[in-house]
Amino acid sequence: MLKVRLEIVSNGIIKTIIDDNFNGAGKSHEEKVVYVTEMDKNNSYLNTMKLFYEVASDLGIDMGNKFDKEVLEFKRSWGSHYEPDLEEVKQEIKDYRGELKYLVNLEKELKVTQTMQTIIDDSKK
Repeated sequence: MLKVRLEIVSNGIIKTIIDDNFNGAGKSHEEKVVYVTEMDKNNSYLNTMKLFYEVASDLGIDMGNKFDKEVLEFKRSWGSHYEPDLEEVKQEIKDYRGELKYLVNLEKELKVTQTMQTIIDDSKK
């Protein structure tokens, strides 16, 4: 049986995976991973997200994949009372513009594909 144990330590979390039938040979095996969650904010959030993704994987929780319509993901965002500075707002706008550009191009491609399919379907009649 596979067990996942999480332990709180002073600067983060230790995840221990215990397999009491390692490689089907009946031997016990332990693997430990340390997630440091108390450093600078950027790295601690990245480590926390990594912990969540890896625990979900260890437990066999389906989070979706790049081919699925919906995917569960963990993202950082501003707190409801956080007041960003000008540079942070500019970066957020830049990120959203990039995402919007991708979606607009995807929409154009899908319209072309749909138009081509309609022409093909009409020619078969």
